[in-house]
Amino acid sequence: MSARVPLSERARQAGGQPISELMRQALAHPHLISLAAGFVDQETLPVEPTRQAIDALLSDELVARAALQYGTTPGFGPLREQLLARLRKADGHPDTERNLSVEQVLITAGSNQLLHLICEALLNPDDIVICGAPTYFVFMGTLTTVGARSIGVAVDRDGMLPEALDAELARRDKSGELPRVKAIYIGTDYENPSTAQLSRSRRPQIVEVARRWSKHHRIHVIDDAAYRELRYAGDDIPSLRAFDPDGETVILAGTFLTTIPVILVFLLLGRQIAKQREQGMTFAICYRR
Repeated sequence: MSARVPLSERARQAGGQPISELMRQALAHPHLISLAAGFVDQETLPVEPTRQAIDALLSDELVARAALQYGTTPGFGPLREQLLARLRKADGHPDTERNLSVEQVLITAGSNQLLHLICEALLNPDDIVICGAPTYFVFMGTLTTVGARSIGVAVDRDGMLPEALDAELARRDKSGELPRVKAIYIGTDYENPSTAQLSRSRRPQIVEVARRWSKHHRIHVIDDAAYRELRYAGDDIPSLRAFDPDGETVILAGTFLTTIPVILVFLLLGRQIAKQREQGMTFAICYRR
């Protein structure tokens, strides 16, 4: 009889997350568009452009070997520069992004890795993250894994209510738990599952509330902009990062995975947290100019 494997408490907490089963079911039924798993429609996957990009990459032996080799921890420099320029353009080149540095851009291999790294960097057991009610269930599972708590606040069709967020932070202050509040998590564009989009007028208000209640330490706002690229109508709205005066409150999480699952996710950090990030993180990217 084999001995039982003594799994860590964190490993036991990570077990049983529903996303794995939802993805298995979606893969077992390829003609089903799974809104639960968030799979991309099979017919829209860019097979030929991807083949051309890979052929171009591998046609140059020197470039191909560089692409297949290990990379640096935060990701390939020229690609990070392009992502930063793309963000500035999308946000309308606001003054708040003028001094952004490529050193604040990290690249990960997937959105779950990105959210997990943020939680590992910011949260201790029993820390609090304030989210919309409802919010993205995969992120809730990540919080459970690291032993953190989530507290929901009201949302409507225009996203999280700044006054509800302010009231919740006031309650945590009165109860003595404000030092435990480490972050506010928001899916700013077409949030999963409510589909709400945080209105332009509320974006600076959310950042201002977080800054005002950062009495014991900085309370970060995690802007999960995973669905920003899926706009079908209306004008784009600048990310929360564009409304962050000193650039230290908002952590912007962007991705191309919602349209091309094999591509990457990028993360824009404040300067202070970028300097203090874990050196053991690993990132995998493939880039061709």
